[in-house]
Amino acid sequence: GDGLRILTGATTSPTLARQIAALQQRYPAMRWHQWEPVSRDPVRAGAKLAYGRAVEIVPRVDAADVIVALDSDLISSAPGHVRFARDFASRRNPTRGPMSRVYAIEPAPSLIGVAADHRFINAPDDIIRATAMLADVVLRSAAVPSGAPPWLGYAAADLKAHTGRAFVHAGPHLPAEVHALAHVMNEALGG
Repeated sequence: GDGLRILTGATTSPTLARQIAALQQRYPAMRWHQWEPVSRDPVRAGAKLAYGRAVEIVPRVDAADVIVALDSDLISSAPGHVRFARDFASRRNPTRGPMSRVYAIEPAPSLIGVAADHRFINAPDDIIRATAMLADVVLRSAAVPSGAPPWLGYAAADLKAHTGRAFVHAGPHLPAEVHALAHVMNEALGG
């Protein structure tokens, strides 16, 4: 097995893990490499910044009255997105009861942005800066700073008015610091 290399994407398949382990027993010198061209490393690193360890957050989209989606893939490609899309849809039908309100802040159209009540186009760098401002307003009850995007004051007020039923989700392309701020806001808001 010397020189034998196997490259796969990241996997949680127990079957594949057993198959690779069997190969490694037969060829002890072989190496297994896992690589993803687009990883969720910033998501894990943000959770580690916020909680001291990498954790996977499972949002209760069906319980959220207000959602702020920051370049979010929540209902289209995030792990668990099929469930999240179903839960999201359950709160977007006015015949079933009060609808959730969604703010989508994104650089390009997304599925959640199409369904959002309020959709704002912002460059990725602007989303990073705005998230820090949003966290400051939500967590410290700071005034909305001058130069903040127009949506920030409305979204912050809506989040604070729905404590216990508000949720902030950051997309996987945003840096770990943005994910950490989203986690801290969710903890403070009880979302």
